Amino acid sequence: MYVLPAFSANGGDALTLDDYFAAALQRSEVVATQVESIRQAEERYQQASAALYPTVEGVASYTRQESVSGQTATGATIPSRQPLVKLSAVQPLFRGFREFAALRQSQALIGAEQLSYDTARLQLFKDVAQNFFNVLSVEQELVNLDKEIEQNVEREREIRARVRIGRSRTSEILTVQSTISTLRAEVEQLRGQRLIARQAFAFLSGLDAETPLRDTEPMPTQSEPLETYLARIDQRPDVRANQ
Repeated sequence: MYVLPAFSANGGDALTLDDYFAAALQRSEVVATQVESIRQAEERYQQASAALYPTVEGVASYTRQESVSGQTATGATIPSRQPLVKLSAVQPLFRGFREFAALRQSQALIGAEQLSYDTARLQLFKDVAQNFFNVLSVEQELVNLDKEIEQNVEREREIRARVRIGRSRTSEILTVQSTISTLRAEVEQLRGQRLIARQAFAFLSGLDAETPLRDTEPMPTQSEPLETYLARIDQRPDVRANQ
């Protein structure tokens, strides 16, 4: 049985990718539904297993009546207390192996549901990872653009000073101002992208949209050959679930 990992967010702490994924797992309705499907499949397997065991039935009764003097017409004495206990068990010897077929089917269904659960986790992790690095990339790009704007503003001051002493042309100021305007337009565009990315983060994690993120993932040194990934296609959980 699969259990979703617990997650608790400490206010002010930056989230790593693993923290983000743990929060998303708790919030995801798709993954929770798949966990419930696994439990239902396990219950069906238990029911199918029960058909292989004997059916036991038990009946017990106790009858008590007032004392009756004398005997019946046949001469039999009427008892005042009549206890009854009956226990029976039925075990069919052969049913055409239908119980075993149902058992194998239920067991295969559990495996398929577990693989579907793995598929749902992988898809959620993909969405979380894409959003995680998208947020970090956009925010870092905003920091870089702010620094670039500051540098161009400082350059504009220097050129204005050079124009006053005749060592630069006025057109150079216009060129720098045009660059600054272009950079500020890019900043506004990135702010819109950041807003969308942060809203997606809040939706996936259920946390505050402005929760800080921290990248602790190691950079891969090199990629494997394409054949290595193609050889693992049959190991994908969605492919195995369909099989």
